[in-house]
Amino acid sequence: MCIVYPSGTSLVNYKIIINMTLYHYTSLENLPLIVRKDGYLEFLLTDYMDFDDPSEGKKMWEVIRDVDKKWVEDIWERFVISFCIENDNLAMLKEYANNASGVVLAINSDYLDRGTLFQCRYDLSIVNHIKDRILRIKEDFKDRDKETDWRANTQERAYIKREMAKLLAIKDPHYNYEQEWRLRMSGRMENVVFQFKRGRLRQRYPLIVDIKALEKIYVGPNNSPSVIDEIKMYLRYTTIPKMDVEILKVPYRSR
Repeated sequence: MCIVYPSGTSLVNYKIIINMTLYHYTSLENLPLIVRKDGYLEFLLTDYMDFDDPSEGKKMWEVIRDVDKKWVEDIWERFVISFCIENDNLAMLKEYANNASGVVLAINSDYLDRGTLFQCRYDLSIVNHIKDRILRIKEDFKDRDKETDWRANTQERAYIKREMAKLLAIKDPHYNYEQEWRLRMSGRMENVVFQFKRGRLRQRYPLIVDIKALEKIYVGPNNSPSVIDEIKMYLRYTTIPKMDVEILKVPYRSR
């Protein structure tokens, strides 16, 4: 199930789409780590505070700080993985598929059912609208019961967490070319794994999906045709030996 937000600043109303194909860009080296031999796909989700785009983490931290710093550890569905609506986005191939030498995995969205799957919005002004709603919820509770700590009220906390989760749908307009969708989900901290990336130790959360979710594998254009044979050789050791593998015919210049 996919959530599609309408235009404008509201993230309250949305429509639902089922059985949608989304695309995950990654390196060739990651292919056997994601497409496991035991009949499952394994994705590593990113903690929202470790987003590569610094403007996203900064904006979310500003909202969290203004409400209460404890939300950093308490937010719902804090782990995120990105997909794209397009399988032949050259900018995405260069940035996320190892300079177009990686692969694009076609994933059926109906198998991504353990969290919330949603379309990103490229409008940072929405952040202020979310912040205003959160602060109104907080102040409304204080006005109704001044002797009780607002954080102790379960209903208000649920409303605030729901609003804060919407922050994960907001991106800088400069990244509009990514046409990104995200899956966000919660997870038990004891299941978190760690990776060194760009000189930092980062939290990752494993998401295990039935391999039936994989519809097709596309190979980046910065590859020789022999890569398809090598991928098919690996797939013979998995439960999908006849998976369709195709090299993308996107115009690509290596220089």
